Amino acid sequence: MRRYIYVLCLLLLLSVLVGCTATATPVSTPEVKHYITFKEAYVKAQVAVIEWDKEGVLISAHAYPEPDQNGMATSWSFWMSAPTQGNDLVIGANGKGGIGIAEKGGLVCVDGEAQWLWNVAHKLDCEFDDEVGLTRRVAKATRCLQEAADNGEIAIAPCIDSQGLTTGFIPIRIEEIEVDSTEAVSLARQNGWADVELVDMYLREGMWTLTFSVTENNERTYQYVKVDAQTGEVKPLGSINQLGLTALVIPSADNVTLHIYDESGRHLGPGDDGTLETEIRNASYLSPQLAGGSIPGARRATIPGADLADGYMLELHGTSAGSFNLFLEVPDCQESVLQHTTFISVPVTADAVFYLSLQDADYYLTTGDNETKIAPTAQWTSPLKVPSCGQ
Repeated sequence: MRRYIYVLCLLLLLSVLVGCTATATPVSTPEVKHYITFKEAYVKAQVAVIEWDKEGVLISAHAYPEPDQNGMATSWSFWMSAPTQGNDLVIGANGKGGIGIAEKGGLVCVDGEAQWLWNVAHKLDCEFDDEVGLTRRVAKATRCLQEAADNGEIAIAPCIDSQGLTTGFIPIRIEEIEVDSTEAVSLARQNGWADVELVDMYLREGMWTLTFSVTENNERTYQYVKVDAQTGEVKPLGSINQLGLTALVIPSADNVTLHIYDESGRHLGPGDDGTLETEIRNASYLSPQLAGGSIPGARRATIPGADLADGYMLELHGTSAGSFNLFLEVPDCQESVLQHTTFISVPVTADAVFYLSLQDADYYLTTGDNETKIAPTAQWTSPLKVPSCGQ
């Protein structure tokens, strides 16, 4: 009898324990988000590009779906352009998120210009909307374009030229990206955006564009700031869509001065006594904010409304031995492009004078005796995106 009671108690105890286990509330573990910087995502994106198309290049990067307040993101969305189409590549903190044909059907190069596949197909009255699925519709639109090319209606060529540059687009050159996403945000916050919410950021054509949400008078507005991904210069507000000549010189030390002259001889730069002369209308000459802080002798000269045809002359006067980098942007309104020219590690000595005429097609830096000619380290163009060219 005693043994029976003991077994019964043991069974009751087990039933209580089982019941407690069945009704216990599970403990939920909060999801841990992993964040990566642009450069960390870029390394993975390059591997994915090689797997997808060896001739593809990365055009832009976007913090997706949004950055944290330090410039990192759970994933980065890259735009990849291949010879016949463009694709969206998403890189997450844990690896590749996926590659897919863009909604606009990718890029094609028609008559020498990069255009959206579907836009061209619509212009040709291609009937591809009856196809089910994006991939099949893109395939039919591509066949339609090929038929038009075979009939001589359009000319289709690879989107990437012999130098690896995508027509109409500037690829990301990682060797020129000195400023990672976190550094870009830090530089922007040092320039008046310390307590403002960062809501978006992307990299394109060597420039970080950061969007901040600002609340003023109970109204929410958005402000845009640009940070040069190579020099770390924070572009002043209001200059984002302002066309004109921009010259940035970064010396190894305070060993060179920058001067600009217009066709009438008006001068922008330091005079003989060292005081600043701004004889050119609306021109500015300042010390830029760069990555790592200010650099002695670094200067940024800007002439709003300037055009390649205006005949400006740049001069760089050496004051001591060393070297300098020169970054130049000037609109070519006739061709509707923005000219980008870069000179890296140009040696300079005391009393040396370099000249650069903006009307010369070769863009060589020449010395006063004209015995030395220095070719640009890099030179490219990008399409003008605002209509106020030369105004």
